[in-house]
Amino acid sequence: GAMGKLKLADGTELNVGGNSAEKKLVDFINDAAKAVDKTTWFTMDRLYFESGKSVLKTASQEQLKNIAAILKANPAVELKLGGYTDNTGDSTGNVTLSQQRAESAKAELVKLGVDAKRLDAEGYGPQYPVAENNTDAGKAQNRRIDVSVTKK
Repeated sequence: GAMGKLKLADGTELNVGGNSAEKKLVDFINDAAKAVDKTTWFTMDRLYFESGKSVLKTASQEQLKNIAAILKANPAVELKLGGYTDNTGDSTGNVTLSQQRAESAKAELVKLGVDAKRLDAEGYGPQYPVAENNTDAGKAQNRRIDVSVTKK
């Protein structure tokens, strides 16, 4: 969606897309009618890792800073970070890699000032794909970090 300003509860403004994960996350947090559940997840669409590793690429910083700002503006909110992989390679190894990636994203948020007690990280490997694993584009979509609000 078109870029626009997203004003947070503490007055901080983020420049995000109209359909961005950040906008969807803030809308969920601010909507009293939306209850915390185990099935509502938001896909972080700009978190990138080095291939086969849990090292976040520099291009991930903008979205991580936005998530940290959202958490700082909403001090009661807690998140679970879910790490996912495509189905290439060993399933057990993919679960380990996805856990390491979720932990890397969590560690980066902690570096940005978020209390670690407000974050949980879990790796799901190739479970819960969001796209077919038979194309490079589909595999790329399945290599992701999603977040779920566990408390608001």
